[in-house]
Amino acid sequence: VGGAFSKVYDALAGVRAILGRPISEDLVEAGVTVQYFEGGRLEFTPGQPGLAGQPVRLSNSGSALVAANGW
Repeated sequence: VGGAFSKVYDALAGVRAILGRPISEDLVEAGVTVQYFEGGRLEFTPGQPGLAGQPVRLSNSGSALVAANGW
């Protein structure tokens, strides 16, 4: 977990409990930096409001992709 993702992951215990452990490195998908976790994904979108004062959003939409890829 690095960069803005690390700041959010460390700042919000609830996010850690929801997401679980990281299962991928930072990836760029459709121009957005994402990182997948056991329970979802974090999306880094500069200029957009997010979590813990960082432009990071939590999405559980990654869960299906995580399962499909066997991560």
